[in-house]
Amino acid sequence: MQVVENRNYFGANTLSSAPLGDQTTEGLLQTLSLWFVRGVLIAIVVMLFVIPLVDLFTGDIPYEIWIAFLACVLLLTFVAGVVLLIASIRRLVKRHNDKRSERINEVRDNALVKVVREGEIHLVPRKDIVVGDVILLEIGDEVPADAVLLESTELVVSEYILNGKYECLKTTLRKECDLGQVDQSNYVMFGSIVLQGEAVAQVFAVGNHVANNEEQL
Repeated sequence: MQVVENRNYFGANTLSSAPLGDQTTEGLLQTLSLWFVRGVLIAIVVMLFVIPLVDLFTGDIPYEIWIAFLACVLLLTFVAGVVLLIASIRRLVKRHNDKRSERINEVRDNALVKVVREGEIHLVPRKDIVVGDVILLEIGDEVPADAVLLESTELVVSEYILNGKYECLKTTLRKECDLGQVDQSNYVMFGSIVLQGEAVAQVFAVGNHVANNEEQL
């Protein structure tokens, strides 16, 4: 079946979960926290074992050095505790946000889209849209994938979440100035919202291959 072949070749109409930038930042914070804690542990070991040994054999470590060193260890311990607390809170918040995003994406992935297949109109979950599908768009619809317009009637879409444009007039005619651009006037992009009119469009990119592949969509 052509739909199955297109899905296997072009991929499913779903986005990857966590963006690389968030993973990198989270990993950097964890690494810094671990190194800081290790530093505190090393300082404690030095205070408990090394300094007593030196004092035992030399006997010339002033009492003030012990007090100053103990104060530094206590300060480092306090700061390490704060760092670990902040890192733990960030992890909990991130986990909560990830779960919420997964629930939202699950609802959006199962939103029904009008698709023309084999000459008939079908209601298909957004996640099952494949390259080559002909989709029907009307007021209030969220564009389920990047598509090129085949027919349109006074079509206006909001691309604010993509590029900050509140209203974009779309037409089946492609302007010369748009050649080579991703957001051509005869394209409707994944995540944009139909504000006015209706259209028939053919999908040319899905999932991670859409032009505006951003996790906030």
